[in-house]
Amino acid sequence: MADGSDFYASSLNEGVIASLHGVIQDASRHAGGYEDLIRHLELACAAFETERAKRHSLVFRETRGALSTRQLALAKHVLAEMAFSSHVSARAAQALSMSTGHFSRLFKASTGLSVHQWVIDLRMDRAKTLLLENCDPIAEIALCCGYTEQCHFTRTFTREVGVSPGSWRRMFTALPCE
Repeated sequence: MADGSDFYASSLNEGVIASLHGVIQDASRHAGGYEDLIRHLELACAAFETERAKRHSLVFRETRGALSTRQLALAKHVLAEMAFSSHVSARAAQALSMSTGHFSRLFKASTGLSVHQWVIDLRMDRAKTLLLENCDPIAEIALCCGYTEQCHFTRTFTREVGVSPGSWRRMFTALPCE
């Protein structure tokens, strides 16, 4: 077909097959010597139905368990917009009209990261930028990155980056922040 759509998924072909089923039923009632033709038409219709079912299940298997490109882009946009607030996963799931659990499974299958880890990575990137660009206290940077307590931010930063936020700032900036 010119538009690249699948031959087996075409509604025109499904209509043709439905018509053939009708013709076969009519012909089988008035079989006057056409038994072989009727049998071949029945086999052709059965083969078409089987092939269509296989292709449908193949497409389903390929897309099952992952977000579409559009859904993933929307999810990342919502997560990025709300990464510094609470209940991010629930809000992204709501934007995609999914349950939080289902969204989380599909997001991980699509990105290889859990929603939580993806948000942490985003927050850590923001924290690194803020640590380099200004001399704000670490407690303020923690708040800007969505953490309500500095100790939680420091623990997470140290686990993800390998050094504390203060040490990281001292290693990578020439700002006299003391």
